[in-house]
Amino acid sequence: MQCTEEVMRLLKENPPKTGLDYIMRLRGITNAELAKKLNTDPQRVSSWRHGTIPAREVATEVANLL
Repeated sequence: MQCTEEVMRLLKENPPKTGLDYIMRLRGITNAELAKKLNTDPQRVSSWRHGTIPAREVATEVANLL
């Protein structure tokens, strides 16, 4: 994980789009990594990071993973 100061600088330069985007950036998790854990495709994870709301079951699973 990157140092806190560097992470905060990066977030200020490129603000997160959603809470999921923010958490994934802080933890250094890529769309591909989360997609693999959820047995879905990275494009779907990307859409969630940009504001599409996943099904309740999926949202719960994402929350448990993160």
